Amino acid sequence: MELVTEQEKQMHNRIGLERVVKYFAYATFINLGAAIAFTAPIFLPRLQFPILLTEWPGIYIYIGYSAFLIAGVLGMLAWAAAYYLLWKIFSKNSCDKKIFFSQIIVTNIGVYIASAFMFAGGYQGAFYAHEDFAAFIVGKIMESTVIPSAIGIALSMLGNIFGLANVFFMLRAKN
Repeated sequence: MELVTEQEKQMHNRIGLERVVKYFAYATFINLGAAIAFTAPIFLPRLQFPILLTEWPGIYIYIGYSAFLIAGVLGMLAWAAAYYLLWKIFSKNSCDKKIFFSQIIVTNIGVYIASAFMFAGGYQGAFYAHEDFAAFIVGKIMESTVIPSAIGIALSMLGNIFGLANVFFMLRAKN
């Protein structure tokens, strides 16, 4: 029976920062591709996007898309840059694997959930507002997307808290 040292156990739970930077770069490009794909429905006349975007609840479409660009694309790029700086400037070589994967997965899931439900709520609301439904009915229709959007925002924030914790533990640890 082999004896595994404590140092070997710790190294098994770590991931190199070069790989971390690559994963965040991949996430950036995947999310950028998704952001481009999300604009494709604008070119479908039957969905009436140019008209619906001018209606009051249509602002939620803009907010959902902007949130996706900021958190999903620029946020992933910012984390890639942050881990790159930790690697190159602070000479850190690895971070906790579980915290890292929790960060990137939970953040991306949160971004997609928040953006999708904000977009859906804005689209539904704008559609019914354009059909001259009363504002309180439009609000009731949109209500079903509020809690999922909030859950998505909370998950995105939790993922970023995981990232900050990972940075804190890396800076605190000796190489």
